[in-house]
Amino acid sequence: MKRRNALVISLVMTLILGACSSGQNLSAGEDLPPWNPYEIIDPQTVSFSSLSESHLNLSTVNSCEQVSIRLRKEALQTLIRHFEDQDSYCNPPMFVGSSDSSSSNSSSFTQQNSQVEGVFEAEQVMTNGTIAAQIKNSEIVISQVWPLDQAQVLTTIPAPDFKEFRSSAFTKLILKDETLVGFYMAYTYNSQRKSGWATYDVSSPSSPVLLQSIHTESNELKVRLIGNQLTTVGTMNIGPAFSYRSSEFDRYEKCEMVDDGEYRFTKEFREVIATHLESQYQWLLNWSVERELPAIEGNTTKSITCSQIAENDYTTGDDLTVVTKGEVDADANELQTLAIAGNAVTTYVNHDKVIYLEKIDPFFFEVLNKDSRPITASVMHVIQHGNALVYKGSALVTGVITRDRPFQIDERKNVIRIATEVRDPLTRLGNTVLDVNFAIYRIEDQSVNLLSRVENIVASEEILAARYDSDRAYIVTFDVVYMYDPLFVIDTRNPESPQILGELEMPGFSSYLHQLDSKSLLGIGATSLTKGLGSWSQDYKLALYKVNDDGVPYEEEQILFESSHSGYYNHLNFHYEEDFETLYFPYYDTSEDGENRMKVITLNANELSETTDIELSQDIGWLLKSFRINDSSDDVLFFAGTDGLQMLDRSTLAELDQITY
Repeated sequence: MKRRNALVISLVMTLILGACSSGQNLSAGEDLPPWNPYEIIDPQTVSFSSLSESHLNLSTVNSCEQVSIRLRKEALQTLIRHFEDQDSYCNPPMFVGSSDSSSSNSSSFTQQNSQVEGVFEAEQVMTNGTIAAQIKNSEIVISQVWPLDQAQVLTTIPAPDFKEFRSSAFTKLILKDETLVGFYMAYTYNSQRKSGWATYDVSSPSSPVLLQSIHTESNELKVRLIGNQLTTVGTMNIGPAFSYRSSEFDRYEKCEMVDDGEYRFTKEFREVIATHLESQYQWLLNWSVERELPAIEGNTTKSITCSQIAENDYTTGDDLTVVTKGEVDADANELQTLAIAGNAVTTYVNHDKVIYLEKIDPFFFEVLNKDSRPITASVMHVIQHGNALVYKGSALVTGVITRDRPFQIDERKNVIRIATEVRDPLTRLGNTVLDVNFAIYRIEDQSVNLLSRVENIVASEEILAARYDSDRAYIVTFDVVYMYDPLFVIDTRNPESPQILGELEMPGFSSYLHQLDSKSLLGIGATSLTKGLGSWSQDYKLALYKVNDDGVPYEEEQILFESSHSGYYNHLNFHYEEDFETLYFPYYDTSEDGENRMKVITLNANELSETTDIELSQDIGWLLKSFRINDSSDDVLFFAGTDGLQMLDRSTLAELDQITY
């Protein structure tokens, strides 16, 4: 089957948009054409010029039926796409992979290494300088950690229990002053995921008081706490769901060879599939979206009506992104909400903006570059969340951000900088990276406009890390074939004309960049060491990068050590104490029998100096998170494992105490 047929759909998209914008009140099924699984029509084509210049308008839908019409048509397109793509089962497509301190006492403590200072992110363990809260077996364990002579487990908070759900579990938390927010996932009896949060007063930490519990229909939440204001971004599914058991078809012979040497489905099996899809189509005729979409539920119920949903010209899919904002202990009815059709993939939040990307589905819109080659693209949505939720606009973006890496986005003074990977949508799962792009946008009153773009920074490499300061962008890409790591420095002082100042290539890669000052970066990542024929492992690499007066980067020094890990470093685990320029780096050592260890590394202007490497307790499990609490008499390091806390004297690194859960 030709590559074009991999993008087959059944209806011309302009017809769909025309039907949606007209607000026709059609009865169930009238908006769908007769079942014809053999009809082949290409997706709507978007030229590179329109992608480069235009911003998008967001409009509110007219009725529930308008939403239903679009979702029924897209579901039909998906059905026919499955029908036309059957032969790919027999001939799997080939692709190239590319792969400050304050608390109620006089102590000070390590602040969270969040992407934006003062914007708290949810994680598995946090401290407020007196207690520590940590996720353990779906519950929250609260421990007294200061003063040190009173260290003990105080209590455990179970996840909220819902009669309509099979199970629920706390997954992350935020602890700030005397407020604890636990974020949970709940699983229905048909394995659907829902999410929510519970807010507690922990001024008496041994007896937490539940202030509010909010349940949402979102299957995942991205959350940020700024002061006492909680902002969440979640996605929920509102479309028709098709399901079948593959075992129903196991008794049929599926594949046969044809004259050109390729394989395809047998005639018998094609007829079975066609019959199955037609029955799904008949069910689709009578489907309609609910008049009210349950979105948030607390002590009172708050729903999103169809008239509150907004769409743009490139909206596809049956996901709804719901943004909420309110006091951390607010009732559901007091929360502000904004509902936008589409699926938020990567979310960036600072003190007054929420920015997220929504990937454009290549099966409905074919985006072409200047050479008329199909590429991946995204819609970028911008929401102001200061005193109120205000939609500022959206824009088309070439490329995508993979693995939900918000560090590739930055916004300051209404200027957005973003680094994306331009991928080939025609390869399996869109895994082939064509090139890396960098773009700058300006937020106007009700629009987001492109100012400039740096194209083709590097070909066939994926972005592993990015960091921004006021004048520059730092981007790390990685070549999976040759195993080297280019670091690019881009001057963004003139947002209408960014310039690449320099590039550094070195073995391995950095998956997190931490800026020490205007000319120094610390990179944390991995280098690959061959372990024999056909096998290799990733080992940690800590590198100190410098940038000269001309903006050209160079590697000042590096430390390598063997450790088993994924290669993608969690920035919330980064622990650097600026007052004595020391990095505490817990890791799991694989060179011997497997141990929890910690490297203590001193940094100065010209070198990384490994002060010591110590063994940590094996009894507290493996989490790789550390923090410091100190006052006028004591200075203590805490190492958090999955099963407890270990306390170390910061000066001598001798063990002082241990808490096990």
